[in-house]
Amino acid sequence: MTIYSKAIETTELGVDLNAGPDKIFRAQALPSTSNTSSSAFRLGNPMGRNEVKVVVNTAGTLTAALTIEIQTSATEGGSYVTVAGGTFTVAIGAIVVGQDLAKYIPPRESTDLFTKIKLTTTANESAMKVDAYLVYVS
Repeated sequence: MTIYSKAIETTELGVDLNAGPDKIFRAQALPSTSNTSSSAFRLGNPMGRNEVKVVVNTAGTLTAALTIEIQTSATEGGSYVTVAGGTFTVAIGAIVVGQDLAKYIPPRESTDLFTKIKLTTTANESAMKVDAYLVYVS
């Protein structure tokens, strides 16, 4: 079963998809007064659900809030909209390695086939980095 679109695929659904090529973001630097989005990936799974996790890879101190949005689209190249309840704001202050910044199970009813994670900052936060991956939830 393919969970991701593009070149990221797995058939091992009983574990955190936090190794090898399975990360959505791997040491992704936070943007500097702008935003960045992941490549599109698929969340489809008829046997269970997938939790999207965004965690700190490189610690630092946020000087402005960080906004994380889980976005969805019916087509890979289509327009992406934020899933209901899929916006997370990380307050100004220290973030530490391994800290969960966002944990979210997108609802099946309102999540289309393709998903992206969007990171937005209003200051230069590029010294800090995050990882993002899926956790299979039965």
